[in-house]
Amino acid sequence: MKSESRRGDPETLCLPAEFLNGWLFGINASRVKSELREMEKYHWHRYTVSESFDRIKKGENHWVAFGDFLDDWRRSNHEDRLELVNEPPREPMTSEERQWAALFAAAVEQICTQEEIGPPAWVKDAKYYLDEPWYPTVKTENMRRLYQEVTPIIFKQHNVFSGDRVLDRV
Repeated sequence: MKSESRRGDPETLCLPAEFLNGWLFGINASRVKSELREMEKYHWHRYTVSESFDRIKKGENHWVAFGDFLDDWRRSNHEDRLELVNEPPREPMTSEERQWAALFAAAVEQICTQEEIGPPAWVKDAKYYLDEPWYPTVKTENMRRLYQEVTPIIFKQHNVFSGDRVLDRV
């Protein structure tokens, strides 16, 4: 069968839908050429705190970078998790970067505490504690009061009032 396209008339082989299941069951890895079996396997890149913070510094969405780090923490084996938090975020240059660095530090301290893993020493560095309270997602005074009550103590110590669900992912 020939099909029309802008690049010419490529040959196309069509399989009737009623034969699809039988064709799929006929696929067997042992019938694949050996040189093709050794193709590069997918490698899952785990985002460290430092890499995630760098993504923010480069202008990526703050919450996506933060969420990717949290997802990778949770997907990692317990014994591999410290690799994700050993290196601190790079030096924050702007007030917004300082806020996000404080959020990352508080999150690392909190998740390490929850996992009964000693948090890395860098989370206690003074540059990760904000002088003024920061409410990353708050738009109203009522939410501000609620977040003052429900934010975990570790986040409060860093002066980051993000509520009690900041570490939750859907």
